[in-house]
Amino acid sequence: MTEIALKRVDDFLTVKDIQDGKLTAVASTPALDRDGERMLPSSFVDSLAAYRANPVILGNHDHGYSGPRPTIIGSASRIEVVDGVLEFDMTFASTIAGQEWRTLFEERHARAFSVGFIPKEGSVIEDVYTHTKVDLLEISAVAVPSNREALRRGMSEAAVETVVRRAVERAEAKRAEQILKDFNRRLKG
Repeated sequence: MTEIALKRVDDFLTVKDIQDGKLTAVASTPALDRDGERMLPSSFVDSLAAYRANPVILGNHDHGYSGPRPTIIGSASRIEVVDGVLEFDMTFASTIAGQEWRTLFEERHARAFSVGFIPKEGSVIEDVYTHTKVDLLEISAVAVPSNREALRRGMSEAAVETVVRRAVERAEAKRAEQILKDFNRRLKG
């Protein structure tokens, strides 16, 4: 049986712009996620043509019917790797579920998306498993994403600087910890 992996990416992939039931958002970034993995946006390139043939946007990765209503909340009209992120445009469906999600995004209660994919290739790069080729199945609007470094586009410059500074500090601390572990291992070995 093929494993389907779900990656949730926060705000960076959230709403860049929303007007008339349409929004532009980021579906994936190369940031380290809560699962301790990284997904390169270029890992999606080979599967984008197939995704474009059925460009569904789901609610919470629900691939079927959840109760009395369909779980498709919209569709992507454009999807591509832009400036190192997987970016898409979507239109919300006129269904009840689609309009509920639209309202949540327009009122800024919802901000995040996640990708559902089948892993194809990957390797450990700098001690982090990194997906280098995946089969994109769907994009979902979600409440809690896996990628905690994802930043909402349109944040103030000061807020972006604060979040980036904290992310860099965390990355530097983690790298320093790894260097120290490697050094101690060599001393013992």
